[in-house]
Amino acid sequence: MSVSVKRIVLRTPAAVGSLGQFSALDRCRDYAADTADALLAAQASQTLAQGAANVAVAARDVALAAAGGVKVTAADAVISDLDTSLSVAAPLEKSVLSPGGDERLRLSVSEMAPAGPEQSGAPGVVPAPQAGDDRKYLRGDATWQTLDRNTVGMANVEDTWTLLPGEVSMVSATQAALPGDCLALALPGGSPGRAVRPDEPQGATGFVAAAVYDAANTRTLITVEGFAFTPQCTRLQLGQDPRNAPSASSAGSDLYLANIFNYLSY
Repeated sequence: MSVSVKRIVLRTPAAVGSLGQFSALDRCRDYAADTADALLAAQASQTLAQGAANVAVAARDVALAAAGGVKVTAADAVISDLDTSLSVAAPLEKSVLSPGGDERLRLSVSEMAPAGPEQSGAPGVVPAPQAGDDRKYLRGDATWQTLDRNTVGMANVEDTWTLLPGEVSMVSATQAALPGDCLALALPGGSPGRAVRPDEPQGATGFVAAAVYDAANTRTLITVEGFAFTPQCTRLQLGQDPRNAPSASSAGSDLYLANIFNYLSY
């Protein structure tokens, strides 16, 4: 590195053209070059130091943020009207406790708004259940109610077993005959799937896979799945009507509705 020198006056006893006349000038040029190189080196070191400082500050901010810290900037010191600038969404509500001074902001949650036949409700705090409400359910009108079939529209849903009339005659391990026409009971609406259980073997349950009325012999042939008939079986009971069961949401799955409901296979 070199710099320009405007004018240097040298006085030397040597004749013009001798080496001694320019030795001082060369030394000045070398010194100037060394000084410029040192300046560039210092500037490069300063740039590296500033980059390292920036990396360190960024790492610090990341660590503080991970620990839950909040970085405060100069803009955060500006006085602002917090009550009007702060917005909340339902079910939160805001209010100022001591307006005019150093306000304290209170956030609260509104209560659940009930829904009606033609109006929507609103989210909020669930009304507190009282003593004795431990077996009740929260309804859309924001009240705790006793669960019964009438209130949930299940007045016609069976919850008991229906004993079929007449004694059973075993035809095979999967088929039995009952006297008379029991087709409407075994296949309500022509749909298979009604729950069935025999008196023997005890505890066995299954479902009606098919049924047909044998008019020539005045009997109903019922085919079951889920258990095998035995000669000791004398009576059959039918459970839930499949028309009252929930519709299947996924094909290929088995749906068991306890002992008093359908056993359906899709």
